[in-house]
Amino acid sequence: MTFPSNSPMRASFASFGFIVALVLASGCAQPSRTRSHSLSQSQATNDIAGHVLDADHIIITNRFASIMEKYRGFRLTISGDEARKIVRAVSSAKRCAPTDSVFDWDLKFYREAHFLADIRLQGSHCVFEGDEYYDMGGVLDHLYHDLLKRTTRPESR
Repeated sequence: MTFPSNSPMRASFASFGFIVALVLASGCAQPSRTRSHSLSQSQATNDIAGHVLDADHIIITNRFASIMEKYRGFRLTISGDEARKIVRAVSSAKRCAPTDSVFDWDLKFYREAHFLADIRLQGSHCVFEGDEYYDMGGVLDHLYHDLLKRTTRPESR
């Protein structure tokens, strides 16, 4: 089938062909998803989930390390089952009204060497992209208190 050179149909097919060529040439591809997490994208209940579900490890530091000696050099990497438990807690945390929390712990989520997301933690609450969330399962609160124990000298406990 041929179209006259000034035909609207010919212009439409040419435009469509150009768009297809751009898409193919761009090399866009979704990162592979593994089955390492037990919470699927469809089960996720908040905006954080889409960013952290594929995380295989979390690196935790304290935001105030530059001004508080007890946090200087502190860095904790969590992987395996513990990381998956934290990913599930963060992914299912409920959005809540802002609190006056300090959010001193930084949790950076990674898949291999690829940075996925960063949240701030204070007790059972976390902040992601300006929104505050609350973990009702107690996982984040347990993590928070564990971090406090790890950074407090035994004689100060």
